[in-house]
Amino acid sequence: MKLLPLDRPELLELVAGWLARKENHQWLDFGNGRQIITPTLLKIMAQRETHFLRAFTSEREDIPIGIVGLNSVDRTFKTAMFWGAVGEKSFRNRGYSTVASSKFLTLAFRDLGLHAINTWAVDHNQSLRIIERLGFRFVGRQRQCHYIDGRAYDRVMFDLLASEHKELEDDRWHRVEDRSIHREAGSSRGPLDPRGQPLARPAHGAPGKPGTERVHRVQDRLVDCNHNDEGSR
Repeated sequence: MKLLPLDRPELLELVAGWLARKENHQWLDFGNGRQIITPTLLKIMAQRETHFLRAFTSEREDIPIGIVGLNSVDRTFKTAMFWGAVGEKSFRNRGYSTVASSKFLTLAFRDLGLHAINTWAVDHNQSLRIIERLGFRFVGRQRQCHYIDGRAYDRVMFDLLASEHKELEDDRWHRVEDRSIHREAGSSRGPLDPRGQPLARPAHGAPGKPGTERVHRVQDRLVDCNHNDEGSR
């Protein structure tokens, strides 16, 4: 997998095309209600120190499939706001954006000297699972501040310190992710964890959002693999 700077006209056009789709831009906010980014504006953003942008590829080919970025990069207070989107539909829900985001965060903390990176996601968006897998911690909620098709949704807020970030490994993560997805899709008993066991579902009214249990089971398996193969870090 490669992280590519947005330094070519054709790449700027490709990424701007992804962000122009409602399925992507409805979840984003680039300030003052702006959600759609043109190639010209994207080029300006890529040249400014307040933004840090990279397109990412799959691990087998050099074809760009998504975008990860930082807005509001503050060199004085060493903070920034993280966001991302998968542009090619065939690569969604396959772990690519998780691995790309992890590599990108390593690059951001190391090369930009950042201390804390913030992010948010609209409530019920599946990107919440990715945010949790990356190690971000929940810090709050902005209520009914994001509108999609006239309906107000909450934004769920997270942050991650440089000392808390641990980069995920490509092959190991994909083995865990693919096993979980295939078993969930093929099970008549409902979703299974990476060990093949049915997930426990919270009782009605119990705390937690749908999908939370699966996220923690996948994370537990990833931690086990890291410990058994690599030792403590």
